[in-house]
Amino acid sequence: MKQAFRSRHAFSKTNLVTINKGGRMYDELKCSICGMTGRMYVISEYVTVADKYSDDLVINCLEPMVDNFKGKLIQVTQCQAVGKPFANLLTNTYHLVVTPPKGYCNRSDGVWVQGVGKPVKLLNNEFNFIEIKRRKFNQKTKKS
Repeated sequence: MKQAFRSRHAFSKTNLVTINKGGRMYDELKCSICGMTGRMYVISEYVTVADKYSDDLVINCLEPMVDNFKGKLIQVTQCQAVGKPFANLLTNTYHLVVTPPKGYCNRSDGVWVQGVGKPVKLLNNEFNFIEIKRRKFNQKTKKS
């Protein structure tokens, strides 16, 4: 069995309640982008997938989408996380989306911003995207 990073796929749970077979509890998951299915036996960053999937899918189906949010501006509406790394994420503060740590990506369920000393993830209900309006400067030429 292969292991896939949960954060590199858009996995969602397909069963209503956790399944218990033979004393092993697991949830069945399916990626809404590549269609990969797998099982998560414990809450972790990995999903166990069947051998029938190609290594390219197992490694990362979201690779082209990794930087879609990088450099965008967000405004914190509420940060429910606690701890030193989240101390600068106060309500109504603005932050740029940064490159996530290895094995993670920015996507619609949350984005990574610079916390105190390291990048931290804000969930999608904790921020709003802010449109950056860029001023265009017209250079006027002198008429002779």
